[in-house]
Amino acid sequence: MTAAAGAPGARRSETTRKGGAPARKAQTRPELRLVTGRRRRRRQVVALTLVGMVALFGVMLAVVGVQMTLLSTQERIDDLDAQIATQRDWNAKARLRIDTLSSPEVIVAGAKDLGMVEPERPVYLVPSASLEREIIESTHEALNRPSGTP
Repeated sequence: MTAAAGAPGARRSETTRKGGAPARKAQTRPELRLVTGRRRRRRQVVALTLVGMVALFGVMLAVVGVQMTLLSTQERIDDLDAQIATQRDWNAKARLRIDTLSSPEVIVAGAKDLGMVEPERPVYLVPSASLEREIIESTHEALNRPSGTP
């Protein structure tokens, strides 16, 4: 396949150059290829993956925030439940004390401690007929009077 070096139109060998000097080694080039959308598609996949990861991180951060809020709210509810239980106990004790102190025996004993005595003969107050009529009439007038007037 090599032709004579001096023949016109003949190809020069790879080892010689114009003027008979030895040729440099030819630089090897990568094979040419048809550029398709692979790189662009790869960039899109990488970009979408990053956006997805950022969104996932944001959602996880939001979930942690909600959990922290729930935890602090639950602590507050527990504190309030404890306060309610304490107040119910106090209320039950107060009702028991009221019931005890309002019994007739305790009231009579307290009155005697204060120096009060039981009367020998009770005196009942009975209003006269005219006083009774006057009270009934004033009550009737007060009930029939429009509200807001003295």
